Amino acid sequence: MQPHATQKGYSLINLILYTALVALTVVFITQFTFTVLVLRNKTAAQRAVWENARYAMERMVHQIRAANTLDLPYSDFIASPGTLALLTNIYDIDEPQVRVIFFVDGNKRLIFSREGYTDEMITDEMVEISALTLTRYTDGTSESIRIVLTLDAKSPSSRFDYQATYTLATSILIRKK
Repeated sequence: MQPHATQKGYSLINLILYTALVALTVVFITQFTFTVLVLRNKTAAQRAVWENARYAMERMVHQIRAANTLDLPYSDFIASPGTLALLTNIYDIDEPQVRVIFFVDGNKRLIFSREGYTDEMITDEMVEISALTLTRYTDGTSESIRIVLTLDAKSPSSRFDYQATYTLATSILIRKK
């Protein structure tokens, strides 16, 4: 009786199973990596939009609360994006009132302008203002402003992972001084 010969090498079935297993592993790793990159881009776009919207709204609210009055001839409450002009003396109590203006420039960025100073960009290049709606409410004794601000992420292409939109709204009472 002869002992069974030990098998050397791989059979065709073993080779096919091994190749299929390696191919599935490569597909899963590739898909996982792609998903992680898409989520990273989407999160970065959302964070940039949210941070810019929050900062822009805080700056406008701060200036409105500190303002003496609205500067109606320079404000635009009809168009979107609107323009908000205020008269204030928070920068120097002894000086006469200074005009400060919030407006959206041609690059769709929010700009803060103060008489005698260089304009300051409030939002950065990664986002653009898609809507700035200003509404003035008055009842004869008090005035308030409602701001609705919508920002979009600037997408280097039309890829969905770079798209993000954020809208903030608030109302502020103008304190007469």
